[in-house]
Amino acid sequence: MMKTYLILMSCLLFLMIPGTDQTEFHTPDTNSREEINAGDDLKLVFENIEADSRLMVSSAYAKTILSPVLEGGKYVFEFPHFISHKAGMLSWRLFNSSADQFGEVYISPGEKPEYIENYLGPRSIQAGGTDYSMLVSIPTDSFDNPLMDGVKVEISEFFNDVLKKEELVMNHMLVWKRVISKRQTGSIFIASSVDSVHSKEMISEVYPSLPTDFNIEIQRVHTYADGNQVTEIKTSTIRDAFENIVSDGTSVEFLIADSDNNLRKTYGNTIDGVARAQLLHPEKPDSWVISARIPGMALSNKVEITYDPVIKDFEVRADPDHKKIRVGPLTSFLGQFVPDGTEVLLEVGDNDGSLYYKYRLPSKAGMVTFKIPEDLSLSDSYIFTIKSLGVTKIFSLKPNAANHQ
Repeated sequence: MMKTYLILMSCLLFLMIPGTDQTEFHTPDTNSREEINAGDDLKLVFENIEADSRLMVSSAYAKTILSPVLEGGKYVFEFPHFISHKAGMLSWRLFNSSADQFGEVYISPGEKPEYIENYLGPRSIQAGGTDYSMLVSIPTDSFDNPLMDGVKVEISEFFNDVLKKEELVMNHMLVWKRVISKRQTGSIFIASSVDSVHSKEMISEVYPSLPTDFNIEIQRVHTYADGNQVTEIKTSTIRDAFENIVSDGTSVEFLIADSDNNLRKTYGNTIDGVARAQLLHPEKPDSWVISARIPGMALSNKVEITYDPVIKDFEVRADPDHKKIRVGPLTSFLGQFVPDGTEVLLEVGDNDGSLYYKYRLPSKAGMVTFKIPEDLSLSDSYIFTIKSLGVTKIFSLKPNAANHQ
């Protein structure tokens, strides 16, 4: 039952009011302290003070100044609920023309819990038993005041069909607990309760720990450097030190070094612990050394692969009169035309190594036709170089003399 506490400030005056649920405390004109429960109405009653007296109230929640109301020849200061409902120490000081008075009122929280506030973080932790989430549980009364120290709080933890309970005692208005990660991945369900009051369920996700070293393998349909097919790199199932498969989306960096020591990179993300990447075959014979890594965490083995020439030779026909050079047909290892778009390079230079023109054209139906520029004087000595798919042909061209290479 809610009570109204009256703290009467006068000289040696104590009064019980029959037929009411109010209590007036006799308090001398010195520093005093009274105690009430949160939710009780709080009034200070004074006699023999001026009407313009003011009461300054200071609590953990707010600071305010109250004016008195004259009731039955006494001056009454009634505290607003937003102050009297909040637990903690409340201090007051009366500013009166005759003499200042001051005192304290301690507001105790309710004894029965109404709600439980839970805070948990971080919500994602690494497997292995070294990382943890922190749970803070605060049982409160109906006015949102934390309960008194000494209240017992039961913490429930559920993981992989195993339920554990632990009883903790409130200290400094709360209880706390470290929720240690497990060796396996999964969800840890956590809740707390006081008497018949229960908190909401909270979840801490245990994710895989750092990945460990892994292997890669190469898959390709043939070994030829045709610039068309793809080579697939595939990792083994990547796991952490506790045999958990790494999280989907883990980025894997693939490194490819060719025979000229050029380094290329490509990336793949894991799905079910496996990452894949595809590489287009080179357009000329080459050897690659391929490895993979998860930067700063894990490395793979190295794999060396070789690409064979897809063509051994091709035919070149020069037509000086029409200033044209025809290349082809370009046929692959099965005798078929190379894929349309295969690049053919023509370079025009001289014996001194100077380069005057450089052209690149894609093939179509295995053929490429170059048109020699009009400003190219065929009376001079030029060296023509044609390259495609790792095969190089070099020849010179004289006017009025067709060449067949």
